[in-house]
Amino acid sequence: MDGDGSQPEDSVPDLVEDYHFFLGWFEVNFDAMETLERETQSEQEETIRKDWESKRDGYERRLVRMADCFAETVGGLRAAATTMNVKVDGLDRLAESLVYKPFHAYPKQYPSRSLLTEADTDCMKLIGAASLPIPVNVREPLRPLLRGKRWRELLQALYELGGGTVEEPIRAEDIVERAFGGFSDYNSHKLPLANLVKAGYAHASEVRGGGYWLSENGRTLARQLSIDDPTRDS
Repeated sequence: MDGDGSQPEDSVPDLVEDYHFFLGWFEVNFDAMETLERETQSEQEETIRKDWESKRDGYERRLVRMADCFAETVGGLRAAATTMNVKVDGLDRLAESLVYKPFHAYPKQYPSRSLLTEADTDCMKLIGAASLPIPVNVREPLRPLLRGKRWRELLQALYELGGGTVEEPIRAEDIVERAFGGFSDYNSHKLPLANLVKAGYAHASEVRGGGYWLSENGRTLARQLSIDDPTRDS
């Protein structure tokens, strides 16, 4: 809910932006994960191997969450297409492929380039057809109607980092790293973080160095989302 009491709805441009963000996230992070595993396999020390196995478990849980967010984003685009009576065969086929070859499967199960090209074309068709925000159906009953999907990971990351306080806010870079790992650019998350503040779930520090802390409503929602999502690592 916005600060003025209104509830912004997902728009096609917001969904398309998230769609491309998640594709890029998977591409970069899968490559990084495979590189780390190859390097670890060359090491003989048991402590190094155990450390990697522990990190891999947490990483795979993050992949599950990102896969869910991506599938939800694709679902939002398809719902928008239905509302506008736009044919999106490519997005339909991509959604079907995600059921059988989820992003979080390991070794990597990445959709074919031709399938992604068809889905990208559908996204551009939707951008051209959309002149107003399009309401979409979402599965979480407590989900605030913020723009895009990344807000949830950022909200829960801030919660898992202790929530921060006005005296000790959490740095944006730390929130982004907690939410998406060390291979994500902080600058690409400025808008979702700003939307959390605008929606009343977090506060932004205006002092030198910046940072964020959760509002009471933000803590309540993050706590509930954590209870509903047993895949989250603390």
